[in-house]
Amino acid sequence: MTEVQTLAPRECWDQMSAVGSSPRFIDVRTQTEFGAGHAKGAVNVPLDTLNRSPFPDSEGVIYVICQRGNRSLAACNTLVGAGFTQVINVDGGTLAWAQAGLPMVREPGWRMSLERQVNLATGALTFGGTLLGAGLSPFFYIIPAAVGAGLVLAGLTGRSFMAVLLAHMPWNRGKVACPLGGRS
Repeated sequence: MTEVQTLAPRECWDQMSAVGSSPRFIDVRTQTEFGAGHAKGAVNVPLDTLNRSPFPDSEGVIYVICQRGNRSLAACNTLVGAGFTQVINVDGGTLAWAQAGLPMVREPGWRMSLERQVNLATGALTFGGTLLGAGLSPFFYIIPAAVGAGLVLAGLTGRSFMAVLLAHMPWNRGKVACPLGGRS
């Protein structure tokens, strides 16, 4: 079985720059996150669309990036399972890419990252559920309890149900570009 290789952002950039043609470089974050800022050369293929994306062939190197490295690792494992043999996960994701001073592309307009959306929704549900529980009925305490359970589960599994739910919201979705071709 093929093992996913992980490289630091600088190593990825150097390796991709050494390739004569445009490497296949995908960012598996939501379209909103991608638009807020992405590594130069990356093409947006949100993780939840990866298994439906038309891949021309399984030959050649594919570089995969996300925000911090968790979603890209899941995407790499999906690609390996689909028969791709040279899959590289960008260690630390877009945050590490930007910290390394590598080229970034930002689309105009304000966009909130999925991570911030999760924080906002989690805080609002916890605060609102607590207020409703104290003011109307103790039954509403189930809301902050469910949010807390979700956070524990996310911590244990590395996957956030809230992030998955928010990623499917209309403001985080849009048309997906050709998944593995070209550079931006």
